Amino acid sequence: MKDEEVSVAASPSDGKIGQGLLKRRTGMTHESFRQYYVEHHGPVALPWCFAMGVTYYAQVSHHLSSFLRLQVLTQGKIHRPLRWASDTAREKYSQTVDLEQWDAVAEMLFPFDFDFGNWLAAGTVGKQYFQDVILPDERRFLLSNAMEHLQGVDAGSVVGDRIVLMQNGKATVEYEEWQRLFKAT
Repeated sequence: MKDEEVSVAASPSDGKIGQGLLKRRTGMTHESFRQYYVEHHGPVALPWCFAMGVTYYAQVSHHLSSFLRLQVLTQGKIHRPLRWASDTAREKYSQTVDLEQWDAVAEMLFPFDFDFGNWLAAGTVGKQYFQDVILPDERRFLLSNAMEHLQGVDAGSVVGDRIVLMQNGKATVEYEEWQRLFKAT
């Protein structure tokens, strides 16, 4: 499912939602990064998301309009970067975040009581899958493990091409292969 608008996937009363800015691996083109992030990593992450109680997961990446895609193909012009959704967001992060340095955004809606640090320290559900599957996959296309370089911003702060992978607790893409692996770990 593709949606370029600011996420209205959930209200704050549904849980904790935010956006995490991500950087691509050095030497990887924007297009190969985007393709891998959307087509491979999204489905890989879904079983873990379900196990953690996530009910919404979307990926936001550089926006390429049809015209800009044609320019890239014919003239080698650079991508159109992520952009701030509002002047308020731009002003809030203007001193700390240069969006031109970031390649994508992960959006997830976690339950209120979820704490990644506590889960990582003590969690058992999904931990093996996270360590054996998700982290090695992140190192294939991200600068480093996401949690090592991710920059958090408020939900709805950044816009671009949005691909919704989970909405209202239901997957919008196929991920059965990864669900089988998750159950086996």
